[in-house]
Amino acid sequence: MGTPGVPLNITKKDLESALRKTRGILSQASKSLGIGRTALYRHIDKFPELRELIDELREDFECEILDDSEGVLKHALSVKETDLGNSLKAAFYILNNKGRSRGYTPPNAQPVPPHQPPTIQIIDYSNA
Repeated sequence: MGTPGVPLNITKKDLESALRKTRGILSQASKSLGIGRTALYRHIDKFPELRELIDELREDFECEILDDSEGVLKHALSVKETDLGNSLKAAFYILNNKGRSRGYTPPNAQPVPPHQPPTIQIIDYSNA
């Protein structure tokens, strides 16, 4: 007997295939398998190594998006064109928000200060 609400006929191979096809995007993988996301999570919980696969697929996909965004930016610079419309805006958005590991930061970004313990102020109300 299986988990309630989880179809029994989905194999680990089916899960891997759907995850690879959708690059680790779980909502799309669940649709391609014909199950809900909750059911997909239950299936993934049965195979912990699928979590590693999802993380790897998402990381690869993010690198691909960053590469594409850098390509758009390089093209704009090579043709000295600053008005490439939405492509250039999307490239800037991605690089500013996901490209920090490659040295991109938003123009107004403040450096993240090192973690400091909170300051505790003790107030003596006994004489008030």
